Amino acid sequence: MKLQTIPMEVIKSIKNSFGTHELDIQHLKSILPKVRFEMGADIEDNKERLNQVMERSEQIFELAFRDSKKIWIFLEFFSDRIKNPDIPLEFKNLINCGYKVKENDIHQLQVAETDEKNYYRYIYAIQKEKKFRTIESILYAIAGAEIGIRPTAFLRSYFIDFDKEILFHLYDDRGLDIASKDKNIIRKVSEKYKKWISG
Repeated sequence: MKLQTIPMEVIKSIKNSFGTHELDIQHLKSILPKVRFEMGADIEDNKERLNQVMERSEQIFELAFRDSKKIWIFLEFFSDRIKNPDIPLEFKNLINCGYKVKENDIHQLQVAETDEKNYYRYIYAIQKEKKFRTIESILYAIAGAEIGIRPTAFLRSYFIDFDKEILFHLYDDRGLDIASKDKNIIRKVSEKYKKWISG
């Protein structure tokens, strides 16, 4: 896979928003204000649960990014570098879930060793126009991974508009976080979907 170098302005934006060049859930938690929504935890049937996760995700996404034109998609994978030297296995699985991306659009942000032998942490960044269909298969894979829906892929993803300082993170089929320095965005999303807010 031929990868592009991520623009320096994006790295600067990450540092300004997160205080580091890395993307990690701990940094998400440090951003205030934020709100967490329950997604599918109240439904036992897996297909119905997944459908609810996707429906709620789309509604929250559209409102949170209403004024955005483009977003950055960050994909984080953990993979055996010996068995999969070219591309992480879970990235291949994500493509099998229907995710379509051109190689020229993919920027490699980080490759780092983990505590487990031969396992590496990969982070890729892709800039796209703000359309739910461009992230739909990513959310489907994440939500489906924990409840046994196939095909699926194990990964973390973050959708960010640096200009609006909005971060969208579906961590699994149970919950979704919206973080922003703009309190009006948090307020609008919270008021519109207050019945979904995690207690």
